[in-house]
Amino acid sequence: MGAGHSVELLADQDAVSEQFKGTKCIMSASLDDLDPPVEPEKVLKELLVWLRRPVVPIAEGVLKSVDVTEHDGEDHFTVKVVTDGLKLDAYGFGRGDGADRVPIWKTVKVDRAKGCVDWVDHVSELTMGAWADEASETHEKARIAVTFVKNPNRLELVTKDEEGSVLSGDMLVKGMYFLTDMIVGTVQQQVLAKVKACVGESRQQSGVKSVIVEKMDEHVDYEGFFHKFVTIQREKFEKIPGVVIDDPTEGEFVTVAIIPQPDGSEKTSTNSVKHNVNTGSITLEMHDTEGILVNTMYWQLHKDPLQLEAWSITKTGERIVSESIARVVQFDTNQTIERANSWFG
Repeated sequence: MGAGHSVELLADQDAVSEQFKGTKCIMSASLDDLDPPVEPEKVLKELLVWLRRPVVPIAEGVLKSVDVTEHDGEDHFTVKVVTDGLKLDAYGFGRGDGADRVPIWKTVKVDRAKGCVDWVDHVSELTMGAWADEASETHEKARIAVTFVKNPNRLELVTKDEEGSVLSGDMLVKGMYFLTDMIVGTVQQQVLAKVKACVGESRQQSGVKSVIVEKMDEHVDYEGFFHKFVTIQREKFEKIPGVVIDDPTEGEFVTVAIIPQPDGSEKTSTNSVKHNVNTGSITLEMHDTEGILVNTMYWQLHKDPLQLEAWSITKTGERIVSESIARVVQFDTNQTIERANSWFG
């Protein structure tokens, strides 16, 4: 496994599937050799779950709609993600006129006989999509095919750009790791997970939804979990190149990261994490480059039974809870349990 990735990807390989023989591709290492190994059928299932709702947690706060249109059954569909223009304007990322943006628009086709999932991107994800009045389903910005090849089980990724040229180099590999780390990593996580997380009724506040983790009492104790969970959140920031982390008070750390701007200048983005083991509360306040609070993530650790609850509140006061957030919480929770019980932490 390469550099901490779920499965290593190799650039400029020769495709081996019948439909793409003679074409250059990105090829994964064997799925059979992973620890734990992953079944191609489960990877396919997880890939299709993602393609039907391709929304990352950070985008939930500005999400307007996710529309899925089936054409001739569940194996042929179009998914269109729209972010709210008024919210984008409020965050400083809009066009200034309330225009919605389409960050993702795909038409997906599954050929189960060939073990292939093929999709067309109608907007470029490299540019975060297009404004709604400029996006069109007739555009074909990229075409990607993921084929499940055997002996050994691997992923073959063939990508063509807007002009139809095949792309298979190292730069594309870096981009594709986002997809494979998420999909293969989720499958592995489901196999290894001691506890699951899902959207459910809040224990903290009646009448609202939160991400709720299953009872953890048989796996870890309260303080061990709390302190290790905070450590893991801190380590996420430590991986950001050039980040500076300060501890202004007990129970708080602040991170400052440099954000390159389109004009070549640099600005800083600040986040602060506050944690109190006595109350079980952890909050992450995220600020933009102008110092404006844009989102707050909340985690609450409960006793009797031992459960973790999570939700986020946007700049506009909207409570955000979703299955994509639940997946991140589940991953962090199980990593915390494992490390809290390890001598090596």
